[in-house]
Amino acid sequence: MKTEKLISYYPHGIMLKKGKDNPPSAYLTFEQLISEMKSNKIKEQIKDVRKFEYKSWGYNNAKKRLPVALFNKFKYNLNEAILKENPIKPFDVDLTDNSEGEIKEFKSKIKDKALFVMDSPSGKGLKFFIERAFNTLDPAIYLEKYKRMCNEIEKEFNINLDYAQGRIKQPFFLTYIN
Repeated sequence: MKTEKLISYYPHGIMLKKGKDNPPSAYLTFEQLISEMKSNKIKEQIKDVRKFEYKSWGYNNAKKRLPVALFNKFKYNLNEAILKENPIKPFDVDLTDNSEGEIKEFKSKIKDKALFVMDSPSGKGLKFFIERAFNTLDPAIYLEKYKRMCNEIEKEFNINLDYAQGRIKQPFFLTYIN
């Protein structure tokens, strides 16, 4: 499944424009997404975000300009435009709900279960990916299945996850990977 082009890619973000007039620029495989996050262009954009205090107005404003992926295949930027589910699910762990020590410990433990683990754009949290099909295009059912999966991970690893990525069309902000 990692080689199927199921990731909707918006190199200029999706925050300023939505709807039928905002189709993805491309559809990416998981490998292409990871490759994009290793680029010098993303490295420079992340430096611009990290200049600001985490969650400040400047941070949030700079983050809006980062390239975005939607982890399902969409015709355009609306829920009802979903074409196909991506079995690769993104997860987010941040400093708002966990200590730096908890995140560091979790990062070493989740590597055995995840397809890939990386630092978040802030440098304060992490993102990871697990492959599991939900077999639905219904946003409400998708979110419920995502929450159940989060609960399993939270109980197994004693960590708090951000459930926002469980929305079927939640933007995934690209970050730089060494």
